[in-house]
Amino acid sequence: EELLRPMVFRQTKRATAALERRAVALRHPRLTKLERVRIFLGIGAGQGVAHSCLFFLNTVVTSYRGTYYNQDTCPQMPYFLVAAISTCAMFMVLSFAMVLTSVVFESAQAGPTMSTSRGGDLRKLLPCALHAAAVLISFLNMAKGGCLVSSVLNVLLVGAVVWMAARLVRDLARGVQ
Repeated sequence: EELLRPMVFRQTKRATAALERRAVALRHPRLTKLERVRIFLGIGAGQGVAHSCLFFLNTVVTSYRGTYYNQDTCPQMPYFLVAAISTCAMFMVLSFAMVLTSVVFESAQAGPTMSTSRGGDLRKLLPCALHAAAVLISFLNMAKGGCLVSSVLNVLLVGAVVWMAARLVRDLARGVQ
């Protein structure tokens, strides 16, 4: 799934370019950088909703007839609360990962920042790493008492993702003015 992220970025960039051409033809102003970021946030929200639906279906299937796989491993918290926290965390991470993708990929095209010896930009791996972290945190639910740890880590991960996105967008907004 993360391998498709560069393709989504390129397709969205083409779509926004077509939107801008149409706007200019109709004598409307061009899209600002922040409006482009909003478009990426919408795409990320769509991806987050899709994952949330999958998590919900997983919750329904695994809780059929009152039994579920972590009933013995996590008696401290209700299963639906753990599932809700995980679902909301994945939604937020995926939504804001697309914002990070737009800013990181756009800046990578402008010039290298943290380059490797092969010339790849390490910051391009950030959205993929955030998605992987959210998935690995959700696997903690299967460990004994892991639901408490995963719930706290999910909240911390969401806070970190929102902070990073806000910081990047703030820097982007400063550069616009």
